Amino acid sequence: MKIVLAALNAKYIHTNPAVRSVAAYAKARGVENITIWERTINHRHRRLLTELAALDADVVVFSLYIWNVEQMKALAADLRKLFPGAVLVAAGPEANGGGEAFLAGNPAFDYVVAGEGEKATCELLQTLARGERPGGKVIAAPPMEMDEVPFPYGDLGELTGRILYYESMRGCPFSCTYCLSSAGEGVRFRSLGTVFGDLGRFLAAGVPQVKLVDRTFNCDRSRALAVWRYLAENDNGITNFHFELAGELLDEEAAAFLATVRPGLFQFEIGVQSTNGETLAAIRRPADSDKLFAMVRLLQKPGNIHLHLDLIAGLPLEGFDSFVRSFNAVYALAPDQLQPGFLKVLRGSAMEREAKRYGIVYSESAPYEVLTTDCLTFAELARLHAVADMVELYFNSGRFSHLVAEMAGAFPTPFDFYDRLAGYFSRCGHEEAPPSKTGYYEVLGGFLEAEGIAVTERHRWLCRYDMALHEKPKKLPAWADMDLTGRCRPGILAFLSREDNVRRVAPGLVGEDPKRILKIAHIEVFPFHPATGEARPVALAFDYSRRYIRGRARVEELKISLDLK
Repeated sequence: MKIVLAALNAKYIHTNPAVRSVAAYAKARGVENITIWERTINHRHRRLLTELAALDADVVVFSLYIWNVEQMKALAADLRKLFPGAVLVAAGPEANGGGEAFLAGNPAFDYVVAGEGEKATCELLQTLARGERPGGKVIAAPPMEMDEVPFPYGDLGELTGRILYYESMRGCPFSCTYCLSSAGEGVRFRSLGTVFGDLGRFLAAGVPQVKLVDRTFNCDRSRALAVWRYLAENDNGITNFHFELAGELLDEEAAAFLATVRPGLFQFEIGVQSTNGETLAAIRRPADSDKLFAMVRLLQKPGNIHLHLDLIAGLPLEGFDSFVRSFNAVYALAPDQLQPGFLKVLRGSAMEREAKRYGIVYSESAPYEVLTTDCLTFAELARLHAVADMVELYFNSGRFSHLVAEMAGAFPTPFDFYDRLAGYFSRCGHEEAPPSKTGYYEVLGGFLEAEGIAVTERHRWLCRYDMALHEKPKKLPAWADMDLTGRCRPGILAFLSREDNVRRVAPGLVGEDPKRILKIAHIEVFPFHPATGEARPVALAFDYSRRYIRGRARVEELKISLDLK
């Protein structure tokens, strides 16, 4: 019996841990001939169908999520016509909540796996391998002990450069109405010994990033701290670990320890969702926003942990003005990333049952995103989408950080800046024809001009600094094409003539002629320090061989005398 576990990821860099966990669990129990077929949603239907058909499988299990369910259903429908005798199984969150109703609406599928997939899928495959068919169409199994869940990855070397996912717990202590993680009863944890062993595999392999999919990793504070201590003690200097946290559950003991870890070892995603107390009560997410904000500030002080803060537009009782207040409050925290997301009314969630109560109208097709509510019009949501696009492009990318911070200060609020920028971006037609890398900086200059705001010297130098943080600039926007470095060339060459200096600012070029080093490396003189604002000229060397988590080059100041008179 040929078995295929099929996954479509949002991006190539992603991996699907579910199909790997199911495969490992089933193989350990004697199920043979399992192939994992993993592609992305960016592939065309014909190519995907051709590849699946070539596998000539007897059983295909589809891993369904909101980002791939429509494509997967189309694949299953065509595969059914090509292989009428094959057994097609729907699994994953998008099949989970539907059961018989899902099958009735999608007749290409023979079975639905409900609940946790490892045990239920394995039992189904074992039954089919015996030449039998289960009596029911919905296959379920009781919740598993977490230490029964296998480590999902085999040869980690085969997944070089990709993001790997790991779960140390299932369930969530909260009951947020928009989420399915609390649908089960209670929270179950893998034992710490098992977790340490699993995380040790990632560390030994030197993978670049591991994202823990636990919904509230720090719901058990002592356990979370134990895991963080283990990772810090066994840090390989390479791997980054991503955690989803409830910020208000952090305490000073955890913050004090986290202040000591290597920059880039951890990144935290914290769901703020809203600062509107009535909204938080309506979604059954009790949160003390003041305490949460205080903990965020405490985590930020050492500057060693990347912080990603989330908001959700379209929640009950939150209108446009209220969301704008939430946006400005969270933006003022200066997180590394701010994600203004939009409510998805997931099948089987409490929000689905309560949608009419709050006038929430949402799309019938995945990802079931909100269209309008009692408090938000469709036009207002469209406006928020445009702002979210600008935030993703000009804030979350990290490529415009210093320049945008300066520009936003000229507007009444951060939201006003992104809102007006979105309008300008659209009027210029950039949504249909995206600019080049340099063009995105040109857009900012044009935007200021359109707003009647003068482009200052500070704007120009911050633009050059932001560009240089990511790569040696080959082309500069016309409004920032000036230079001071040539005037300081003799002092820079003298600095580079000493090997100890080169070893510090450009270790890969030790032994090279100073003129060649200056040609290859990027060294630039600024009239003020662009990172600190100090009013003194500085010469900065950008080392692109050593980068921080957001891709920024390591920057070293050259200790030389600069006379720009």
